[in-house]
Amino acid sequence: MSLPDLALRRTSDHLPRPIEDPRDTDLAIAVDQSRPPLPLGAVLLENVERFPHIRVVRDYGVLRQIGRLRHRQYVEGQGKPYASMVLDPNCLIEPGDFSAVNIYATDSRGISCAMRIGAVSDPCNRHAELFLRTAARFDVPVERTLTCTRLVRAPRHSGRHAVDLVRFVRWQAVNAGWRYCIMQTAERLVPFFRKLEFLETGIWADDPAAGRLQVLILDTKSQPVREREVICAR
Repeated sequence: MSLPDLALRRTSDHLPRPIEDPRDTDLAIAVDQSRPPLPLGAVLLENVERFPHIRVVRDYGVLRQIGRLRHRQYVEGQGKPYASMVLDPNCLIEPGDFSAVNIYATDSRGISCAMRIGAVSDPCNRHAELFLRTAARFDVPVERTLTCTRLVRAPRHSGRHAVDLVRFVRWQAVNAGWRYCIMQTAERLVPFFRKLEFLETGIWADDPAAGRLQVLILDTKSQPVREREVICAR
């Protein structure tokens, strides 16, 4: 049975309108996803040819560096009272870091950007209940759905590597049988994720630490490259 296509509607306009499907191109051939997806730990492996600056966290020292970036951005910079599970000062590390996969981008000065990737049904994902309800509402198969959380960047960096992290995840995951991503973000960041083909669901959550967040869904259509990249490459 083929996987369902999303019939999502944007909610930023007063009158919702359907989202058109991406155009078919020679470079946007859908990947055969007839088999179950591979575990994310076996999927998110470094791809030095396509993404030479993207790395996968493999030791606690690197995770601690990312935890410090998170604390600086979320706790110190945005005043969000997130709690850490470790005693390291000024370091935000959570249970989900040990059940998911953390990835990061580097430049000549070290870590520039980082993000955590997990299965949407991971019990260590504190938004799992909301995401599972969202998946059910839009007929998204949970077993092919991941989530991206804790996107963070170094203060010195422009943030362009955040796009590369999402591109890396899409390329690796779709080629291994994953298709969807559910996440939530603040309203001010919705335009950024829209450019990466995430769609607004109209579902909101009031996070006790982060405030009001909107749930977004990405349906890759089983294509490992987003439509804009395909058009630019033609």
